[in-house]
Amino acid sequence: SITAASNNVFTITSEDFITVTSPVSGDRWPAGSEYDITWEYHGITDVKIEYSTDNGANWQVIIESVLALTGSYIWLVPDELSTQCIIKISDVSNLTVYDDTDLFEIFMLEIRIIHDPILESPENVSITFDASVISGVDIQDVTLYYDVTGRRLFDKSLELAATDGSDYSVTLGIGVFTAMGLEYYFTAKDINNLETRIPSGSDYYSIRAEVSEALSTQDIQGGTEVTGYRMISIPLELTQTSIVDQLNGKLPSGNIGTDWRLFRFSPGSTTPQEYPDIEGLGPGKAFWIITKTDFLLKSSHGKTVLTSEPFNIELKPGWNDIANPWMFDISWDDIENPSGANLSVLYEYEGNWSDPVGPPTVLKPWKGYAVKNLTNLNIIIRLKPTTLTVSEKHAVNNQIEWMLTIKAFAGDASDIANHLGTSYGARNEWDKYDHVEPPPIGKYISVSFPHYDWEQYPYAYTVDFRPPETTISWDFDVKTNIPRETVTINIEGIEELPEEHYIKIYDRDSKHVVDINDNTLSFISEKNLTERHFMLVVSDSDEPEMEGYNSRPERFVTAMCYPNPFNPQTTIRYELSMSGKVTISIYNALGQQVKVYDLGQKNQGVHEFVFEASELTSGIYFYRVDAGYASVVGKMLYMK
Repeated sequence: SITAASNNVFTITSEDFITVTSPVSGDRWPAGSEYDITWEYHGITDVKIEYSTDNGANWQVIIESVLALTGSYIWLVPDELSTQCIIKISDVSNLTVYDDTDLFEIFMLEIRIIHDPILESPENVSITFDASVISGVDIQDVTLYYDVTGRRLFDKSLELAATDGSDYSVTLGIGVFTAMGLEYYFTAKDINNLETRIPSGSDYYSIRAEVSEALSTQDIQGGTEVTGYRMISIPLELTQTSIVDQLNGKLPSGNIGTDWRLFRFSPGSTTPQEYPDIEGLGPGKAFWIITKTDFLLKSSHGKTVLTSEPFNIELKPGWNDIANPWMFDISWDDIENPSGANLSVLYEYEGNWSDPVGPPTVLKPWKGYAVKNLTNLNIIIRLKPTTLTVSEKHAVNNQIEWMLTIKAFAGDASDIANHLGTSYGARNEWDKYDHVEPPPIGKYISVSFPHYDWEQYPYAYTVDFRPPETTISWDFDVKTNIPRETVTINIEGIEELPEEHYIKIYDRDSKHVVDINDNTLSFISEKNLTERHFMLVVSDSDEPEMEGYNSRPERFVTAMCYPNPFNPQTTIRYELSMSGKVTISIYNALGQQVKVYDLGQKNQGVHEFVFEASELTSGIYFYRVDAGYASVVGKMLYMK
């Protein structure tokens, strides 16, 4: 709607709406079956659902009120046969906001199979299936089709034997029903070859497996605070609710806090909860773990999750760590998002975060994933227990004109999935090409494009595309909590730029251009958190005019040595703001020069020189690093 205001100002707001998406015109729903009524909506909290069997002349209530964000309601279709059926869904708070369906049919199956579904069973036991078949003519055969959960080929079958009149039965032997659970359906055919199926359509019944212990399909690799963090989950509803009881005897060896760590970020929170003061494991929830040694995750007693219906996960504003609730792979492309809220792509963590330009689309059991709800509202998504399908979505990369990648390294830590570029479909602020920066974990190095000033979805981004222009600048920040380490920044893809396009990098703090060599720059991190601020400019001019910035590099040299004290060697690590001819001189405590080293021409960045002092006596010494345009002096202690 458009609301006029004074001074030629008006506002545009989205109107509240409901759209019924199932049933649709021409559907035929058999009486006595359960079917999903589904809808999409905006701006509505609760909905009322009604049905009519006489084209809307009279209405009967299915349910007075249900949360709109669920997006669906399971309806037991009544024995009211009609071809003039309609479903109507209304806003409980404003019944003038509603939607109704086209006509569909409620009909009675000529053959009816009556079966009390088996909901759960202990693993590795025999299971007996019973069914009754009602028909006006003789029944030729009744067949059970079954498969392990998630496979759904249903290429295994058993014929049921008649036991008493219309009753039939068959037993699956020991060993067929495993911890994977089972899915099944029945067919019945009469002597006229008329066949029916329950559940109808392509639905199936799901049997949950009761398991004493399940083993993860993937080992957790031991590592350091840089490489060892992993996201985990358990695809079971565990009998115990306390995480201490759930993991009793199943945690890594050693001491908590020094040999291993287990924690979880509650949805939308940036502060982790630490074991044992943490919520219990459960389907759909991901946790973080790090261990020094390799570790195989095991569950305690629990039950698999039903696969006959979607699994709801609530996403709060911000980051949410989620998981696949089932024992088989599912597709992220198949999720239902009734609210239509904007979500980030899916991220996974294996020593560093996955690349959002090619994100994971398959959720595997026992692993964890992160997704950001970009809106400020709690929403519900529905994971679907369907077999994997190939996504038909077109790759965003097809519309990209050019792309650069920024990779950062600090020791064993890396952040290599940072992209910038241009696309004719991009905007200067948020668009579908932009992807948020996932949060840092452990000892890290990160690169991000700060966009906290954007009107829509303000945040730090790891991918940022703009519309083509003659000169474009990207601010980017480099952060690390790894102390006294060489940080190296590589710019890749420069050779793919259009002809006569150039790049320059500026330091946003000093306002000077940064001298880069071989598309690389480096610096030494500080003692605590280090944060450096840069600007990358792509232009059709090799000397773009950037207001407030100096086109010449800042002139400085920094240096440190380690170890200090030392015996008999120490490494002098020095950083040059620009290339220069380097000389390192060593002085004793009296100021007398005792050694001098001419190291020749060195490029911008971080370099190291190993100083050997075995010929000298113990005591205090000074080193001086001179690059011609600047120098620095440091103190060191030699102790034999």
